[in-house]
Amino acid sequence: MMKSQLAPLFKEVFSELRILNRLITELENAAGHPSLRGHQTVDDDECIDLSFESLHLALGDIEQRVSLIAEAIGESRKL
Repeated sequence: MMKSQLAPLFKEVFSELRILNRLITELENAAGHPSLRGHQTVDDDECIDLSFESLHLALGDIEQRVSLIAEAIGESRKL
């Protein structure tokens, strides 16, 4: 792949990460705090919150790593 084609790919990756982050936030808001059933305890509710937080952190980590790759190959100034 020609280097000139990399900037649009990086831009697309960042765009998709923003979309995924927004969708996870929407899912988190829609899920809210459902009533707990069966063996579940309040800790399960906290677990759900931590899971969403973990997803957001993972997306941030991916974005940071992609940025570092773009910088390492000289594409960051084109983004």
